[in-house]
Amino acid sequence: MAPAKKKAVTTVKKSPAKKKAVIKKKPAAKKATVEKSPAKKKAVITKKPAAKKATVEKSPAKKKAVIKKKPAAKKATVMEPSPNSLWYPFGFGGAPGVPVLPDHITIITSPNPLPVVSFDIAPFLKKLNDASLILNCKLSEETVQIAPGSMLLNECALPDATLEACLVDSCGIWDDSTNEHTPMKDAELSEVVFAAATFSFNTFSEEVVTFETTSSAGFTLQDIFFCIAAAELTTRGQTEWFGGIDTSHCFLEGIQLLQGSVFGCFWGS
Repeated sequence: MAPAKKKAVTTVKKSPAKKKAVIKKKPAAKKATVEKSPAKKKAVITKKPAAKKATVEKSPAKKKAVIKKKPAAKKATVMEPSPNSLWYPFGFGGAPGVPVLPDHITIITSPNPLPVVSFDIAPFLKKLNDASLILNCKLSEETVQIAPGSMLLNECALPDATLEACLVDSCGIWDDSTNEHTPMKDAELSEVVFAAATFSFNTFSEEVVTFETTSSAGFTLQDIFFCIAAAELTTRGQTEWFGGIDTSHCFLEGIQLLQGSVFGCFWGS
């Protein structure tokens, strides 16, 4: 057998594959870089340093004026009789609060009607008013200040305090030539100033107390002081001021004849 004919191998030359067109991508456009302008720095507001408070130099505090308190008048409870005092001897030889009058003077029932003074009383009134009389009262207990801690020096009696003694004292006789008080002398105290047998006094509590003397000459100035003190001792306990006996209204001012033969005064404090 003849050899088999080789099949003609037709070589088909493949045209080379067309290269795919490479589409060159345009490089992506760079994003426009927007250059941010540098961030504006926040304006730094420089605070002005706080203005220093004006230092007001305080002038040194004025020293409070030192008000010198007048020494408080001695309390009647600590007063003692002295050679020149006119303590009416209540509580000194008699029962507290009971009048112990000099032998020649007694308290009598006020006559009704009261006799009329028949002599010139002008010199008598001048003598008493010039004497600047003060009634001092002795109590069973110390007086107390009405407003403790204040400048008010007024004092009052405690509700349970009782009146034990009274003293009519004098600052002296007013001297017009020197404008001052001249201490009273014994001769002035023993001078007869009220030439009558009876003397009636209208007290602070509006009660009339009448005194009778056995002296034919009448009452001396000291006798009158004794009578006023005795009249107040027997009636002042009925008064009331801040809860206790009124011992504050003690200045005898403007002594005058009220009616008939009754004398009275305005009581200052």
